[in-house]
Amino acid sequence: MDNNKATLIFDSLRLLRLPSGSVIDLLAVMTVLYLLLLAVYRLYFSPSARFPGPRLAALSFWYEFYYDVWKEGQYTWKIRELHQEYGPFVRINPDEIHCNDPEFFDILYASSAKRKTDKWIWFVRQSWTRNSMFKTIKHDLHRQRRSQLSSFFSKSSIKTIEPLIVRKVNGLCARLEASSETQSVVSLTHAFVAVTLDIISRVCFGFSYDFLELPEFAQTWHDGLISTSRLGHSVRQFPWVFHLLSLFPRLLADPGILAANKRQEELTAQVAAVVDRHARGEKPPGEDGFTIFDAMLDADVPPEEKTNARLCEEAQALTAAGSLTTANTLDATIYQLLTHPNHLARLYRELEVAIPDPAVLPPATELEKLPFLTALLHEGLRISKGLPHRFARVSPDVSYSYGDVVIPRGLPVGMSFIDMVEDPETFPEPNSFEPERWMPFDEPEVRRRRKRLVIFGGGTRICLGINLAWAELYLTVAAVVRRFGDRLQLHDVVFERDLKIVVDGFNPLPSRESKGLRVVVRPKSEKGMGSA
Repeated sequence: MDNNKATLIFDSLRLLRLPSGSVIDLLAVMTVLYLLLLAVYRLYFSPSARFPGPRLAALSFWYEFYYDVWKEGQYTWKIRELHQEYGPFVRINPDEIHCNDPEFFDILYASSAKRKTDKWIWFVRQSWTRNSMFKTIKHDLHRQRRSQLSSFFSKSSIKTIEPLIVRKVNGLCARLEASSETQSVVSLTHAFVAVTLDIISRVCFGFSYDFLELPEFAQTWHDGLISTSRLGHSVRQFPWVFHLLSLFPRLLADPGILAANKRQEELTAQVAAVVDRHARGEKPPGEDGFTIFDAMLDADVPPEEKTNARLCEEAQALTAAGSLTTANTLDATIYQLLTHPNHLARLYRELEVAIPDPAVLPPATELEKLPFLTALLHEGLRISKGLPHRFARVSPDVSYSYGDVVIPRGLPVGMSFIDMVEDPETFPEPNSFEPERWMPFDEPEVRRRRKRLVIFGGGTRICLGINLAWAELYLTVAAVVRRFGDRLQLHDVVFERDLKIVVDGFNPLPSRESKGLRVVVRPKSEKGMGSA
């Protein structure tokens, strides 16, 4: 409030000839009256009031705060309990409805041909990249931004960068082989993030970060992503936290936050370098000039879409989304293989036939034809959970209709993908790792499961990098298993501590005590399926 407005208010109160002490009393009464009216509105007159749910959740966002901030990322699982009490549609805060009925998925996450779909500001507030394509609220602006990037992630484009993926996977295998000579412990968690970051950085900027060459791989980058994920709910509830940490990252004295701040500074410098090079008319580095940000700078869009600040947020979103989620799936898949020797042996036999020379990987399109590898990767995706957080959508023009349920336009409604992939009706014993549930691949029941494997989302905002992720999964798992077989041995890995997803930080997070997936590679001289 500026000085002129404040003066006007107090002059008006003086005209009422209220005693000075009564001014504070009046303001207190007005505040209480406002809160009472707000409570009545939220409970009885809000568009969301027709839906069942806890009264406390309807009254205040503090209910969500308790589970997501105070208890750290637990609201996703609390919402699951609420559905058991209130049914498939539950009011989970003053404005938002949550659904757990799988049949509603395609209605909610519709294509652009059916209707416009906006995101909800409450969801975007959690993000550190609010001006990126992924976090864009309005439907039309999202389509514009996505159209600039979609060609880079088409199947044909991913095929052109497959040699890059193979080089990075070979680099990972070389590091693993070298570690066998010293019997040193390798963090596959950090190594997989390094592989995916090296690939997405090349696609974005024209050069690779080369994290695979660092002794600790991408540990610092990974720690920064995890720390910012753990802070996401606090930022949503109190957006000023974002600005405070941007200005004073050392306030928390958290190594991960400091690493994240350094990452942001590096991305800012990299984007600025691309903008300067592009302005000078110089070609991108590399043999093919295949870079996302040169294409964005060439695009026929308003100037505000090309500012360094917005491009930097896009860079943050792309590098994070293009690394951590795929690396998490690789973590989960390799862990399950190493703890299920029968699955490992079966996959190795299949790969031994398909890849006679372990050093020469076939194209990803050939690997996609392998039935057990394909089934295993689908189960690895399912068991890794993807992004456990709910994805709220707003239909700005028309209401959602589902049976006798009508959700008014403008009212946010979301689903949690983790509920879909852990639905016991679709996936019996959902916590068990069973690749066979995906075989035969064209069986009607398997087709139904494939439709419910919504790890990449759906509708007009389905994951942009789905084709890149599949190529990385096929090539990485095939190379690691074919070359090493049972030579990989887990080192001090406790599933409940190190890999189990227990926190929804938008990204899936294990416990704070997690050491990640660590292995020791047995020497070639020791007999095993991978010693050939």
